[in-house]
Amino acid sequence: MENYRLIIAGTIGSVITLFFTAVFDYLKEVYRAKRDDRKIAFQRRIEIAEYAVAWFQESIDCYTMMQIACEEMSEENNPVVWDKFMKSSIQAYNLYLDTPKKLNRLYLYFDTLDIEKKHNLVSSAEQINHATTELGKLDQEAVRLQGQGLTEDNKEIKHLKQNAIGLFRQLSKSLDSQIEALSEMISTLRSEYRKYFK
Repeated sequence: MENYRLIIAGTIGSVITLFFTAVFDYLKEVYRAKRDDRKIAFQRRIEIAEYAVAWFQESIDCYTMMQIACEEMSEENNPVVWDKFMKSSIQAYNLYLDTPKKLNRLYLYFDTLDIEKKHNLVSSAEQINHATTELGKLDQEAVRLQGQGLTEDNKEIKHLKQNAIGLFRQLSKSLDSQIEALSEMISTLRSEYRKYFK
């Protein structure tokens, strides 16, 4: 009978040990799965943030070059300044085309709405679009007038140039908002990740 009790006690002890081992292994696997999910999400966030910061910095550089060109515009034709403006415009357009690939995933993990509102980015973008559209119209009008034989010294062409210079100054101010917002977004993303590497 004593042997029977020992066998039963040993069996119960083994079953209890196996039960606790199974529970411990299950909990360990759940913890490992959650840790792996967090690790994957963190790695994705870093990758997305890296793409976004690179795009933001490239945009800042492009807008800065465009802003400098806008400030340097004058009634005197300067092909270097015009070339700088055109190159930055083409680069800005290419950046715009890359936006979905570089930024759309960013909004899944990060909220930039406060920064966008703070810097009035929608209004700024509308002003930029308005200024560039009006500059295009002024350029077409100048080409039309020159096609009619009017020279650079003509009163109408000079008036168009003065209007264009005003639009370039307006464009420069609107680009300021974009540059400031992008800089703040970069700063926010960097501070978000600095806390993980301390």
